[in-house]
Amino acid sequence: MSLSKQYSGFLARELGLQVNPHLLRHYAGMAWLDAMPGEYQGLAKLLGHASTRTTEAFYTGAEAKTAQTRWQHLLEGMIEEDKAAMTKTRRAA
Repeated sequence: MSLSKQYSGFLARELGLQVNPHLLRHYAGMAWLDAMPGEYQGLAKLLGHASTRTTEAFYTGAEAKTAQTRWQHLLEGMIEEDKAAMTKTRRAA
């Protein structure tokens, strides 16, 4: 029995989830881009695509949530820096 069938059987038995190898492959792509937004070249190699265009066609936008979260953290950091600078300025005055 192939590893993919064993894995699919395990998930069905233990969690009641119907998972096929294609879904696992897609999940790997999503997880890759979640960890490294915009890193299509490495993902293309991981998935065995001959061209990053293929990867981009199927996965463009997959990392949008991660990019938005990173943007939010960046803004929050900038706000905290501004608050700290304002506090420092007030103490000096």
